[in-house]
Amino acid sequence: MEDEWSYLLFDTLMSKILNGKQSVQEPIQLYNLSHTKTNNISFLNHLLMYENIGGDNLLECLFGIYNQFLEKIEELKKNKNIYNMINMVGDEWYNEGGCDCGCQLPIKKDFFKNYSDAVRGKEKLGGICEDCIKHSHQKQEIPYESFMRKESPNDRVLDSGIILSKNVLENLQHNLEETEKLIDFFKNFNTSFYIDLAIKHKPLYFQLNGMRDESIPDNIHLIFSNFLNIHNLLYKQVIQHHNSLKEMISQVQGDSESVNQRKTEIDLANSILEQRRIIKELPFNVGDSVLYKGSHIVKVFDIDRNVAEGEEPIIYVEFSNGNKRDTPAINLALIPEETQDDEEDDTFHSLDDEHEHFLYGGGSTDVSGAEKISQKLKSSFF
Repeated sequence: MEDEWSYLLFDTLMSKILNGKQSVQEPIQLYNLSHTKTNNISFLNHLLMYENIGGDNLLECLFGIYNQFLEKIEELKKNKNIYNMINMVGDEWYNEGGCDCGCQLPIKKDFFKNYSDAVRGKEKLGGICEDCIKHSHQKQEIPYESFMRKESPNDRVLDSGIILSKNVLENLQHNLEETEKLIDFFKNFNTSFYIDLAIKHKPLYFQLNGMRDESIPDNIHLIFSNFLNIHNLLYKQVIQHHNSLKEMISQVQGDSESVNQRKTEIDLANSILEQRRIIKELPFNVGDSVLYKGSHIVKVFDIDRNVAEGEEPIIYVEFSNGNKRDTPAINLALIPEETQDDEEDDTFHSLDDEHEHFLYGGGSTDVSGAEKISQKLKSSFF
C-alpha cells in the first residue's frame, strides 16, 4: 500500500481541467492508499495510467478531450459578460470573423475507425505476404483441384494479398490526407488569441462589464489555458500520427511489391503446372466414336489432358441414349473395322460399378466438371 497510488477517476480529472480547478501544465498531486505519502505526476502521465488509454489510442483520447473543451467554451459564450470579453479580445487582434472561439477540427467521425481498419488490414497483409513467399520457395504437393483450375495453391492467396494491399493503401492514403488537413488547421490556429484569453482573470471581466458576475468561473483563465495546452498536446500527437502513417504506407508498398514480384518472377501457378502437365497421345480425338469396355459404342465429346503426374487423361463420352459420363482412357478402344459396319447397339446398359459414376446420376445431360480419377479407380479395371 505504501507504493500504490490513488489516481483520480477519469471523469473527475476531466471535470477539474474543464472547470479550471486543475491546471494541465501543473503537476497533479496524488496520495498513496494509506495517505502517508504524496507524489506529483504530470497530466499526460496520469492520462496514460488508465487501463484503456495507451499510445495506440492517445490521439483519439485527446481528440475527445479537445471536443469537450469546445463544448465548454460554447457554454461559456452564453454568458453575456464572458461573450463581451471574448469579442473585445478578438477586436484587439483584428480578427476578421470577430469571435474566434470554438473552431471545429476538420475531421470526420469515421477517421479513427478507418485508421483502425487499415492497421488491421496491414497486419493481415504482412502475414499473407510472409506465408506466401515462404511457401512459394518450398516443394509442395499440388492438389488435384489446382490442376483443374490451372493454378498453384498459393495463387489465390497471392491474388488476395494484392487486392488487400491495394485496399489498405487506399485507406492509409485517405487517412494521411485527412491528417494533413488537421496539420494545416493547427498551423493556421490563432494561438495568440487564446493566450490573451488565458491571462484574463475573473476581476477583468467585472471591470469590462462594470458589474460583478459570480456565475463566471473563478479560474476562467485556467479554462482557456488548459484548452490551449490540450490543443498543443493534440497537435503534437497529430504530427506523430502523420509520420507513423508515412512509415506504414512505405511498409505496405514494400509488402505489395514483394508479392507482385514473387507472382511475376516465377509465374507461380503456371510454372508448377507446366512442369507437371502430361499431354498423352490418344488414338482418338473429340468427336470420334469409340468402343467402351469392349461392348458399347460411345462418342467422345471432350478430353481433359491436364491431370496430375501418373494419372490418365479423363475422357468424356456420350451414350446412344444421351447419357454422359467421364472415364479413363483405359476403358476405351478404337472400333474394329468389322464392328463399324454393324449397326450400333442402341440399347442402354446401366452401369453400377462401385468405382465409376454417371455425371449427375445419369439423369442429366449436363456435365458439371471433372472429378479426380484415382489410382484405386484405375486398378479396378485390370
